[in-house]
Amino acid sequence: MDLSVDHGIIVTRLAGDGPAYKAGIQERDVITKIDQIPVYDMEGFLKLLWSYNVGDLVRIEYIRNGKISETLIQLAERPPQY
Repeated sequence: MDLSVDHGIIVTRLAGDGPAYKAGIQERDVITKIDQIPVYDMEGFLKLLWSYNVGDLVRIEYIRNGKISETLIQLAERPPQY
């Protein structure tokens, strides 16, 4: 995929009204860190994400178009899946 990093997770979809979307995360962004902790794969990403609580504020580092950026996301309860 010609990415500028060797670790992270690619955002393939997100809820249009969810916290990540509201914080500016977009499809095809590559999330590389949560609170300065590197993310290497989906399993590690979810394990780390689930260690936080609803309402916590987390700093996400991501890459978009080769540029490293950061955003803060306030975690919310995940809606039930249908």
